Amino acid sequence: MRPFSLMMETKIEKIIEVRVSGIDMRVGLRLADTAKFFRDYVVREDCEGCDFFVSDEEVKLYPLICPDGVLTPGAEFYMLMARASSFMLKYGRALFHGVSFLWRGRAWIITAMSGVGKTTQLRHWQKLYGDEIAVINGDKCVMRLEKDGRVFVDPCPWTGKEGDSGFTGGELAGIICLEQAAEDHIERIFPRDSVARIFQQFLFLAESAPDIRSAARIEESIVGRLPVWLLKNLGGEASAILTHDTLTSYEEADHERI
Repeated sequence: MRPFSLMMETKIEKIIEVRVSGIDMRVGLRLADTAKFFRDYVVREDCEGCDFFVSDEEVKLYPLICPDGVLTPGAEFYMLMARASSFMLKYGRALFHGVSFLWRGRAWIITAMSGVGKTTQLRHWQKLYGDEIAVINGDKCVMRLEKDGRVFVDPCPWTGKEGDSGFTGGELAGIICLEQAAEDHIERIFPRDSVARIFQQFLFLAESAPDIRSAARIEESIVGRLPVWLLKNLGGEASAILTHDTLTSYEEADHERI
C-alpha cells in the first residue's frame, strides 16, 4: 500500500478493486473516468484504502504523456500499468510487453520494442491461421510463475491502441523475439543470447532489489525450460508462414527440450 501521508496529499476521486491474473488490487484513481479502461476486470467499486495510485511526482516525470503536467484518463491508465506490475511481482506475476496468442492449446508471445512489427505479425497470423489461434492480448500480458516452474500467460487490461484482447490465457510454449531485417530468417537462440532481450520487456518500476529478483525468477524459468526464437523479417506474410511452419516442425519433432 502506498504511504498514507502521500495518499492524503493526492486527491483520489475513486478507488476500484480489479482482478488481474487472479490477483485483487485496489487501484486509486485521480480521475474517475479512468475506471472505464478497467471495466472488464472490476470486481468492486468505491473501495476504501488502495494499493497504488499515480502520484504528483510521477505525473511530472512523464511530460510526453502528461503535457504541461495535465493528467488525462488515458495517461493515468497507462501510468498505472507499471504500478500494477510491481504490485503483482510479490505474487510471482509481472506484465510483459508482447503480442500473445493461443496456438495448439498453449500460449506464444511475439516480443520486440515498440514499432518493430509485433501487431503486423499478429495480423498475418489472424489472416493466414485465424482458425488456429485465439488472441490473449495484442500488446501486453501477464507472466505468471507457478510453484512447479511452469509459466502461464494471462490477459490484462492494457491492450495497446489496437485494443486486441481475449479473456483466456494458457501455459507458455515459447517466445519469438522480433527484428526487422533485409530478409526473412528464424532461428532458435539460447539463454546467453535471449536473457537481455526478454528481461527488457518486463514492465515494472524496479524500485527494489526484491522486485528485480522476482522478475528474474520468471525469466529464469522461461529461458531454462522453453524455446526462444529470433525472427528477422521483412514484415510480409512470408515471415509469418516461415514462423508457423518452423514452429509446427519443432512442435511435431521428437526433440529434447531445454
